[in-house]
Amino acid sequence: MLLSGEAFVLVRHPLTESSWIVSLFMREHGLVRAVARGARKAKSGGRGTLEPMTRIQAEVSLREGKDLGQVRRAELLSGAMDLFEDWPRAEVLLGICEILERGLPAQSPEEETFRLVSVLQGSLREGLDPALGWLYFILWFSRLHGHLARPKASPEPDGEEDLLLSACLRSPPGELKELSFSRSSAVRLARRLEKGITDYLGAPLRSAPSLQGR
Repeated sequence: MLLSGEAFVLVRHPLTESSWIVSLFMREHGLVRAVARGARKAKSGGRGTLEPMTRIQAEVSLREGKDLGQVRRAELLSGAMDLFEDWPRAEVLLGICEILERGLPAQSPEEETFRLVSVLQGSLREGLDPALGWLYFILWFSRLHGHLARPKASPEPDGEEDLLLSACLRSPPGELKELSFSRSSAVRLARRLEKGITDYLGAPLRSAPSLQGR
């Protein structure tokens, strides 16, 4: 069968001198792993399309009952190299890629998670603080995948962490850029939520961002 549609590139591993094994997060098909033959060659026309967090139009052929397909087409829609030029943002993106690659069920549509990644990538590009972006992602990934109880947001939250939690639950990330907050509060709250992610994945994150001040 042929799977086609928008996808984010998550991770890639060398298979041969000329080929990658790539993990794609496809909008309509979820997590798909496939071989990209010839993509490592210096003269490969699609070489730059398989960088982490690049958004592509993909076609993957997959035989029934097989876990590994073959990339037939990878057309660049938008890159992420500009985001990786800033290390705090790069750390957040690498953490997101790891959680998606390890935590998504194979070949299961994840429309809400796809939209989460898309809007968060755009917000980071527009100036959202990486610490707040990481907090927003792990909070909503946890909620969407059912391993975090729905927090009760009080009309008058007490404490900055409660304010941050309430803001992340009620507002899209693009509206959080003007939020006045202490980065230390965002870091503490994110670390608390990371424990749930670790339990969900069954092992610690290798790419958890340091979230240190810039």
